[in-house]
Amino acid sequence: MEKIQLALQILFLVGIGGLVLLLRKYLPTYLTKKAENLATKEDIGEITHRVEEVRTQHLAALERVKSGLSDESTALLRRRQIYEETVKALRIFVAGMNATDVQKQAFLEHYQTLWLWAPDGVIRALNRFLDINKRFAANPDATHDVHQQCAFAEVILAMRRDIGFPESELHTAEYQFVSFVESGTPWHKIISDRTG
Repeated sequence: MEKIQLALQILFLVGIGGLVLLLRKYLPTYLTKKAENLATKEDIGEITHRVEEVRTQHLAALERVKSGLSDESTALLRRRQIYEETVKALRIFVAGMNATDVQKQAFLEHYQTLWLWAPDGVIRALNRFLDINKRFAANPDATHDVHQQCAFAEVILAMRRDIGFPESELHTAEYQFVSFVESGTPWHKIISDRTG
């Protein structure tokens, strides 16, 4: 029995020695690989975190752009509406008619609204038109003023450029002022007058 115990102890010592040799040879490689994997997982975690941060920043920037475009679109629609109403109100100057107090008040309200919504070029063109009309009103005997018509057409062109036609090649001389000889006149008796 002692021989068996001795053999078992020797076998146990040989097994421990073999295990130590195996651990010595493979354990450092195993631990190195485990450390690399852990570092890779940490790197991937950091990269994922950074990607998510950038993604969040881009989504926020995209939302700001969308909001800005929506605001610009709303403002453009509002300016178009204001321009349409203003052009109608401007008829009191070019139609050769006596304007009512309501029409005068409507023009003044549109003029004030333009100062809120229109860019500088539109306001300056309108101011030039008003200056010409002041001079025109000072001389009631004047019948037809090309400068007045040209200034009116420039207001229209400034509005066109602002609402989506910045590359427009139209000129003030192309705007036609149309008047009818008498009511019910056939089209061939229309008097058309260009600004230039």
